[in-house]
Amino acid sequence: MQIKWPFAGRTARQPDVLFVDDAVPDVRAGAGQPRAALIVAMLARSGARVRVLAASEANANGGSSPEGSHADSTSLERSFHEQAHQADMVIISRPHNMARFLPLWNGRRRPRARLVYDAEALFSSRERVRRKVLGLADGPDLDEEMNRELALVRHADVVLAVNRQEAAIFRNAGHKDVRVLGYASTYRATPSSFHARSGFLFVGPIYDPSTPNGDSIRFFSEHVWPSVRRALPEAGLTLAGRAHADIPANDDGVVKLGALDDLSSVYREARVFVAPTRFAAGIPLKVLDAASAGVPIVMTSLLAEQLGWRDGVEALVADAPVDMAQACIRLHGSEPLWTSIRAKALQRVEASHSADGIGQAVHDLLRTI
Repeated sequence: MQIKWPFAGRTARQPDVLFVDDAVPDVRAGAGQPRAALIVAMLARSGARVRVLAASEANANGGSSPEGSHADSTSLERSFHEQAHQADMVIISRPHNMARFLPLWNGRRRPRARLVYDAEALFSSRERVRRKVLGLADGPDLDEEMNRELALVRHADVVLAVNRQEAAIFRNAGHKDVRVLGYASTYRATPSSFHARSGFLFVGPIYDPSTPNGDSIRFFSEHVWPSVRRALPEAGLTLAGRAHADIPANDDGVVKLGALDDLSSVYREARVFVAPTRFAAGIPLKVLDAASAGVPIVMTSLLAEQLGWRDGVEALVADAPVDMAQACIRLHGSEPLWTSIRAKALQRVEASHSADGIGQAVHDLLRTI
C-alpha cells in the first residue's frame, strides 16, 4: 500500500523519497506514528516527492508481526524493489522492517539510492526495561538481540535516532553518520487557567494490556489512582485514545473517551497530565504533545531520562505508587507549582523540540542525496 503526499512546490531536481514503515502514518495511532507523519510532512515541505510503503497495517493496529500479517508478501517485496530503484533516498523505519527489506536491498541489483535507517526506538532496550519492571529474568538473548538490532544499520548511509542517548549507542557501535531527529508537536498552549481546569488526563492508544500504554494505565489505575481519588474526590481521570476492552473505565471517576481526532478540548480541560510509563524506548511523544498544549505533567523517571527533563523543573517525576500519587496531588492542588512546571516545560519544548528544528534536520538529510 502506498500514498503520495502533497509537497510544497517543485524544484529543478525534485528528490524522490521512499518511506517504509508499518503503516501509512496516522497521528491518532501512537506507537511512533505521529513522528513518522511529521517526518513525511517535513520531507514534502522541503520539496521531496514522498511515497509511503506500508509494510503492515495489521501490525500498526496491534495485530500480528509484519512477517505474518501482510496478505501478499511477494507483491509487497516486489513493490519495494521497484520503488527503491526509482528513489533517490529510501528511509526504513523500525528493525523488523529493516530486517525484512535489507536482503532485497543487498540483492543482485542494489539500488543507487541513499539508505537511511530510522530508529524509531531501540526495541531491545525497551524489552530489557520491560523484563526488569515485570520481574522477569534477564539473559544473554537480550544482548544478542541488541547486537542484531545494531548490526542491521551497517548497510545504512545514515541512521536517525530519536534522542542523544540512543544516538550515542549507534555511534559506539561504529556508525559514523548518526543524526538526532526527534519530534515537534502540532499542539499549542491552551489559554485555560489553573482554576478553569480540573482532573487528570492520560492519552494514548491501548491495543493490548501488555503494551507500554496498557501496562502504564493499569499500574496507575490500580496502584496510584485510589490514593489520588481519596485525596481529591472531585477530580476525575480521563483516558483519551483507542482502548482495549480490559482497560477500566467509567468506574471510580475514570472515563474512557476512545479515539479522538482532535485532543485540544481535553488538553484545555485537564489540569494534570499523567505519563506513568514503566517501559519504553525512544521519546514519549504524548508527553511532548501535552507539554506543548500547556498541561503540566507527572511522569516516570524513565521518560524524564529520555527527554533530559528534571524533577520539579519541567515536570514532577516519580516511580513508586505512593510517590506518584503525592506528585499528582501536589501538582493538582498548587497553582504556583502548576504555573512554574507549565512554563518551564513550554520553554523546554520550544528550545529542543521545535518544528523549525525538525524541518532543518530533514532539509539537511535531503542534502546528502
